[in-house]
Amino acid sequence: MLFLLLCFPAFSPTQTPAPSPTEVQQPQLPAPKEAAKRLRDTLKAKDDAASIAALKELGTLADPLITKEVNKALKFQSPEVMVAALEALRFNPDPSALKYLTQARKNKELHKNTQLAVAYAYALGQKASPKCIPALTDNLNATSGVPAEVLKAKISALGRIRDKDAVEAIMDYCNTTRRGGRNVGGINNIMREAQRSLFILTGVDQGSSLEAWKDWWYDARKTIKISKEPWPLENPKIQRQWEQLWMSPAEKEAAKRAEKEKKQRQKEQP
Repeated sequence: MLFLLLCFPAFSPTQTPAPSPTEVQQPQLPAPKEAAKRLRDTLKAKDDAASIAALKELGTLADPLITKEVNKALKFQSPEVMVAALEALRFNPDPSALKYLTQARKNKELHKNTQLAVAYAYALGQKASPKCIPALTDNLNATSGVPAEVLKAKISALGRIRDKDAVEAIMDYCNTTRRGGRNVGGINNIMREAQRSLFILTGVDQGSSLEAWKDWWYDARKTIKISKEPWPLENPKIQRQWEQLWMSPAEKEAAKRAEKEKKQRQKEQP
């Protein structure tokens, strides 16, 4: 029997809710047309620091005029500016952001640079769309040459996509990993991520046996139905880590404020 070195605790449906979007304080932003012009003018100046600041400030404004300008930053030579552009598209709710992210699959720089590849994977996962699966499976089953942090990000991102094809992609990765016998740094962390993503998608935990997972998938792949809502993890710490992974910067700040206020109230209680 083949074994995956998976070390996650047992899972069951309990959940710690993430901060409500209504609790997130959003800054006042200019009108889309004005914001797009500011963003365009700043990016044209080719000042990396100013470009990154503008992308963070204006890049998540939900309008196709904005995403069009953000997408142009994916052609910059600066990886830092490109990461900022990916982050902006990741958290921009306009539908055009998904379109630009899936089209970016052709951008070779997003695959060659580890920092960019990780940011790209998480941006795709944030959208939770089956349209992102082809980009996430690029090089996922390569037997060498793909950094462990990129593989981990791709597996995590697939765990956000509530579609049968996402489950199949993760199972294909697990099978290829063992079949190819590759020895990737941090491989145990990747396989733990695979188990977490599989559980969040299916509610199934087959433990540390690859044979058990393969047997389950052989029986389930034709009839499996993916629920609309993710299966929550029993371990509160791991659940919080998963939720925080997909929070926007504003949501993370709101969560920090809420935690700080909670601790302050506890101190003031007699």
